[in-house]
Formats: sequence, C-alpha cells, structure tokens
Amino acid sequence: MSGHVQLFNFFTLQTDVSIDHVVRHHAASGQEVTIRIQGIQRHLKRAGHSGDFFRFFWWQVVQVFIHSIARMNLVLNAVQARHHHGREGEVDEAPVGIDDLVGLHADQRPEIEAAGEGGTVLLEAGLHKESATVLISERVRITGEEGAVLEFDSDDTSDFPYVAEPALHVKDASRVVIEGLTIMDTDTSGSVAILIESSFLTRIKDNRLIGYENSIVNQFGESTRVHGNEILSPKPLGGFGILSVNGKAFYAYNNYILAGNAGLFVGDEKGLLVNNHFTTTSGSIGFLFCTPNIGGVYILLPSGEMAVAETSANRWLAWRNYAENFLWNYLVIDNANNNTLVNNRADNAGIADIELAGESERFGFFTPKAFDNLVLSQGEPDVTIKVCGEGNFAVGGQLMDNGESPCN
Repeated sequence: MSGHVQLFNFFTLQTDVSIDHVVRHHAASGQEVTIRIQGIQRHLKRAGHSGDFFRFFWWQVVQVFIHSIARMNLVLNAVQARHHHGREGEVDEAPVGIDDLVGLHADQRPEIEAAGEGGTVLLEAGLHKESATVLISERVRITGEEGAVLEFDSDDTSDFPYVAEPALHVKDASRVVIEGLTIMDTDTSGSVAILIESSFLTRIKDNRLIGYENSIVNQFGESTRVHGNEILSPKPLGGFGILSVNGKAFYAYNNYILAGNAGLFVGDEKGLLVNNHFTTTSGSIGFLFCTPNIGGVYILLPSGEMAVAETSANRWLAWRNYAENFLWNYLVIDNANNNTLVNNRADNAGIADIELAGESERFGFFTPKAFDNLVLSQGEPDVTIKVCGEGNFAVGGQLMDNGESPCN
C-alpha cells in the first residue's frame, strides 16, 4: 500500500502529543544534553486507518516535533558555548613531531595518562604521525589547535567484509570528545578514521576526516553526537562517510560529506539527522536507511568480532538535510520502518531523490520492503519521491509514476 497526499488546509487539533524532553545535567562533566522524543510513531499506529484525519493529525505532530528540535538546537548551542570556557581536568600538550603519540597500551599513552580522567589532550598545530591505532578507553577531550594534523599509516582494506583498523578507537568509554583535528591516511586508503564501540555520549565535532573507507563507524555507541565535521571519503567500494551499525539515539547534524559510495548508512533506532550536506562524484546513495548486515557479515572489528546490525533503521527523523548527485539521494529499504523525512532538499538524482522501497534485488541480493515510513516535502515541492513498500506515505513533492518506473 502506498499513498501521496497534498495538504491544502489544516484543522486545529487539540491533542496530547507525547514528546518528552529530557535534559540531563552532569555535574562532573559540565553539562551534557540528551533530548528524547517519544510517542510520535505510537500516534501514527493508533491513527493508521483513519484516512485524511490521520494525515492532518500527523502533520500537526510533526510541526510540534520540528519546533521542539529548534529549541533543542538553542540548548545545544548554549552548552557548546559553555564548553569553550574552562574545561575540567589537566591540559597536556602534545608537541609537533611525536611519533606513536598515544599507542595501544597504557605505558605508551603519556598524553592521555598525564591529562587524567576528564582531562584534555591538546594537539599543537603541525603534523603528528601515528603508526598504530590510538585506543581511547577513558573519558578525555582530544582537541586540536588550528592546523593540527594526525596522519596514520594503515593498510589498504578495500575488500568485503570491511575491516575496521581505526585511527582512533573509542572503546568502553563515556563522554569522550574529539574536536578540531584533521585525520588523514598516508596514502588516502585507510580503513576507519574513528571507531566508536560500546561507549556513551561520544562527541565527534569540527574535524576533517580525509581518505578513509568508512570515516566514522558506530557500533553500540549510545547517544553518539557527530556534528560540524568535513568528511572526504571518495573511495568507491565502501566510501561511507558515516556508518552506524548499532547504537540508539545517534545524532548527526551540520556535517559536510563527500562520499564515493554512500554519505550515511544507518541501522538501529531513534536517530536524528539535521542540516547535513552530502554530495558525490560517483556514489549511489546519499542517505541510506537500511540494515548493515549482508548474510551475517558486514565489518570486522579489531577484536575479531563481526559487527552486523541487529535491527533495520527505525524511528529516525531526517530534517532539512541536502543530498545531491547520487542515484538515490535518500533511500529507505530493507525493513526500514517508521522513519520520517521532513523537508529534505535534493538535486540531480540519477533515479529518485527519495525512494521508499519495496522488495528488491537491486544490489545483487534480496532486500525486504520498507514499511510505515513518512515523507513530508511541502517545503520542497520539486523533490521527486517514489513510494513503494507497504504503509508508506508521501506528502508534497513530485510523486513518481510506478507504472512508468515499477517498484523493484
């Protein structure tokens, strides 16, 4: 079942919209903010068979949701501003030219050890060479001065399954911040720039990541925040700017990504994507809501464990992003469900700006249909939308003719 609805009038609906704002204050770490939005998809299900009334109601819910995000952005900006004034813990400077700055073992991590739990490692401007993964297993802030570059010499890992040989590995840690760095591979054929594994509230902000197969990989990182980064992943096989395999409440906003394959590939639930710009010269998908799991295989972690998605992407919100030049600028596929895409811009798609897909073998293997997803594109009337699958709806935009271009 699919649908496309044009809204011309709005009724005033007085109803209880269950959107919970949870702002947590962590005295030991300054202030951190977590926003939890609940109940929207529950309302969708409850009203799923009520025709036009459902669509009017859902639009009202999303409007409230959008206003709540605007307020969230104000809070986040205030928190980020406070973080610039006075950081707790010691500040330990890493001068230019130190090889194996942090290394793999405790006795090889002088800067992090000196900074202490909750401290700051400050990388001075210039080139810092590394020959092994930097393991970050405690709360620390790694900050680069303007012009600070971390260069890693890693093996080319262009085969599938992907192998995670990360430059920086955040593992079993809480509230790590990585900011202001340029991270690059020596010959632009690196595996992973930053791997977040089994960690909480990691912040990756204002970095440049250059020449990695998968620039940022999230595996059971909860409440990860990725924002203000420039990511250049032009490799054609992987070439994922951001890959979130497992991990709830993953937020990505204000990032620029040049991708060789896909800008963003996500599974799991309750993520938020706002104001990101994804582009390509040869890639296939800008935003991919899917299941990072191909026959029980996807990406091999440093431990030897295979990381595969446990659930497909569900209950994500993508709002006011911009994707251009991909075959599909936004693709919802492979059991992805209950996701909402609101007023996302798109240009120059090879097949469709947005597709809510049915059953398919377009990638050489079977992918189930996407279901119960919603696209609201009243603010972007030129975006082309292909609605397949089951229970998917589109409001606004230009609906593609499935007779001329069948669902497959």
